[in-house]
Amino acid sequence: MKRKIYSLLIAASMLFATSCDLDLQDDPNAVTAATADPNFLLNRIQLDYKDVFNTVGDDGMRLTRIINQGSAQYEGAYTPSTTTGYWTGAYSSILADIAFLEPLAEEANFQRHLGIAKTIKAMVYMHLVDSYGDVPLSEALDPSNFNPKVDTGESVYAAALAALNEADAHFKATPSAGAPNDYFYARNYTKWTRLVNTMKLRYYLNTRLVKTSESKAGIDALV
Repeated sequence: MKRKIYSLLIAASMLFATSCDLDLQDDPNAVTAATADPNFLLNRIQLDYKDVFNTVGDDGMRLTRIINQGSAQYEGAYTPSTTTGYWTGAYSSILADIAFLEPLAEEANFQRHLGIAKTIKAMVYMHLVDSYGDVPLSEALDPSNFNPKVDTGESVYAAALAALNEADAHFKATPSAGAPNDYFYARNYTKWTRLVNTMKLRYYLNTRLVKTSESKAGIDALV
């Protein structure tokens, strides 16, 4: 009797297995362009930027003695691994998510999503250059390239300015679909535009010694 029951169970399980679709090629847990929600992506970008900003600011303030560095001597207070957190956060989290978000937001005409994302992208570019100098950019987000070349700090700063100009246009574009979760300014796009202008001013102030005429013209235009 037990053998008959066991045989029936085996036969039933085989019937169930053959009736299932075993040709599944896509990971059901993986987020794809077809399943991703631009709102959730932008949420993640904003939250990750908060962490990167806080870490970069803390290290910078300690190095410049705005706040106490602690008991470590100046020469030994930081090692290359100290900045692993915001290096990883900048590239594998924020910039990768923005690159994933942009075509989705463009297709849906989510202009404000794009404005927020590109403002954050520009600020991350500036943080990287201010912290390291020359950093990867043109090859940085290629998942098959584990040794991307570094781009000059000047070219990364220029990319930041371009992103700010694009963000400014996105904040002013009409019509615009969607209403992003805005953790910083609660959808007050006048304040976002002011932030864009502030970051442009920072760009021109930081490049004024090497691009004097361009910086002066840029500052005069902002004023």
